[in-house]
Amino acid sequence: MSFAGETKKELARLRLRKDAAMRALLVGVTHTAGTLCLGKIMGLEYSTETYEVGQLVASLAPRLYNVDAVLALRKAAHRRAAITEVRVSGEGIAEMLADFGLLIRQAQGVRLSDDLPSVVYESENTKKKFLRGVFLGAGSISNPKRAYHLEIVCNRETLAERILVLMRAFSCLAKTVRRKDRTVVYLKEGDGIAAFLALIGAPVATLAFEDARAERELRNYINRKSNCETANIGKTVYAAGDQLDAIEKIIAMRGLSKLTPVMRKTAEMRLNNPESSLAELAQLAGIGKSGMNHRLQRLVQLAERL
Repeated sequence: MSFAGETKKELARLRLRKDAAMRALLVGVTHTAGTLCLGKIMGLEYSTETYEVGQLVASLAPRLYNVDAVLALRKAAHRRAAITEVRVSGEGIAEMLADFGLLIRQAQGVRLSDDLPSVVYESENTKKKFLRGVFLGAGSISNPKRAYHLEIVCNRETLAERILVLMRAFSCLAKTVRRKDRTVVYLKEGDGIAAFLALIGAPVATLAFEDARAERELRNYINRKSNCETANIGKTVYAAGDQLDAIEKIIAMRGLSKLTPVMRKTAEMRLNNPESSLAELAQLAGIGKSGMNHRLQRLVQLAERL
């Protein structure tokens, strides 16, 4: 199973004790994965790729309201795993829809709405449970070994804006982007994703994310260091080649005997140690790197003049 699937399984299996927390979570799932049905039998239909999320909806709805929940699996084209569908209906469905902000009761009847109910904002805990619900309903997260990306796809821009405000209130600095007819709330920074996973109550996923993140950053550090060392080796090789070419040109055109003792010794040292680095030559000569570099550059300049 994918990292996102494992995270949702962990979250869906967490026990909730208070009715307010259950409602806030179910509101989040409903506004992201639920579809309102207004036919002969009014109800809600949920669709999810994670079976445990479907089980959670099917258990919470009848516990909170006088409704029935029917869970079914449907094979989907181009997908290995079946889609889990939950149909919720019954006498208490109107109360449930009103509590969830989907219907507003008026003197002349009811009207549709997309407002978030007050239960979401009841406490810090209900806000967190709502965010857990929206992630269960429409969230996804990339495997942290490959990329850092968490997103929640919303079918309404107003819903995305409210999710964004709640996430930012908990210091998760999310952003939004328009994708076709949907608005996506997303995080692309490792710190923000780890903080959000911890916020919605997924300690196992948080630890797994941090482990993968540390491994990835260590691998990147090793690669950068290796590339730097390779580049330095290349520079050393090219520099040594230029110096050897210069010395051979000096030998061919005037010989080393006409050089000063110090410069002759430097040329002979390079000829005898063609693969040595600047630091190694400086150590052999008993001088600093800058001094050795200055002498070798004088040889190259002399060859250029010749």
